[in-house]
Amino acid sequence: MRSPKYTLIIKSIAIIIILSIFPICLIGFFTAEDLQWRMFASFEEFQKLDQYAKEEFSIEKDKVLSGIIPESYYIKTILYDGNLYTVYAYVFSEPKDALTYFNNFTGKKSESIRNYSMSTNYLFSSNYIVQNENCVYRIEGGNYKSFVKAVNYINESFKIDVAAE
Repeated sequence: MRSPKYTLIIKSIAIIIILSIFPICLIGFFTAEDLQWRMFASFEEFQKLDQYAKEEFSIEKDKVLSGIIPESYYIKTILYDGNLYTVYAYVFSEPKDALTYFNNFTGKKSESIRNYSMSTNYLFSSNYIVQNENCVYRIEGGNYKSFVKAVNYINESFKIDVAAE
């Protein structure tokens, strides 16, 4: 059995860690730009990312597909503003395949032909996904503030504003 002094020290350290991380999350959240919810109309819109590309992948890298085969795809890791982001874009033959992909990734059970979602832990990992009819586009990256900046930069050239439709 551990002594009460040991337990107090462990609890104190945990509280200090939590109290030091919380303000960082708040600062990142309130100082980040607003996230744009946009979708590509064609793979040509990704050409501006080629200057940042570090690695290109085949669809086997994406475990979320789990048997769904896209008609065409774009998967690259890019280095933007000192941070690495992996960009996945797919065109499926059927909207139901794109919806299945979206639901598999988010864990949601949407039935709409237009969906978007973002998840983050604010410090280390962020995910962005948009599904519009038979197309899906997602990005994986780092901390919230730099992630939003990178997503908005990538989205500048995309013609479809999913949130407005």
